[in-house]
Amino acid sequence: MQRRDLLRLIGSAAAIPVFSGWTSEELWGLAEASHLRTGTYRGILDSHQLETVATIGEIILPKTDTPGARDVGCAEFIDLLMTEWYDDKERGEFITGLSALDQSASMHGAKDFLSLSPALQQARVGSLDMAEKPAPDTAEGAYRTIKQLTVFAYFTSRPVQRDVLKVNIWPNRYDGCIPA
Repeated sequence: MQRRDLLRLIGSAAAIPVFSGWTSEELWGLAEASHLRTGTYRGILDSHQLETVATIGEIILPKTDTPGARDVGCAEFIDLLMTEWYDDKERGEFITGLSALDQSASMHGAKDFLSLSPALQQARVGSLDMAEKPAPDTAEGAYRTIKQLTVFAYFTSRPVQRDVLKVNIWPNRYDGCIPA
């Protein structure tokens, strides 16, 4: 099994609690409509927070022979969902978690997560990934949210659906009443 196949399976399971009670059609509609709006959208995340989310997303799903999380706009998608779909308490906990993530970089002599070297960023993400049940307002909680939403955003994006997974959602023609 390829790494991306495994992540797709994990991502579908991981994103479900975020939108519990929604049908698969509603989730797909939300994802498709949200992706169309992310190009010009500015939500609650400032440029530093958006870049932190994008950097973590790229560590989770890096560019290889297929697009990475940054290529398909996962950070912008997360910003839109945070702004429009999360309540004030959840947004506040996420922002607090991002601040905690930046503060934890001081252990390595950096002012924030983005100031760490790429190797230290990957190591930090690896340690965040080990937390089993993090509180939402911690660095581990913010990372868990970023991971779940990055995987959801990635696998519902048009480039990944069309070019990587080869899903043809809207067929070019309809052939009814033909022998099977």
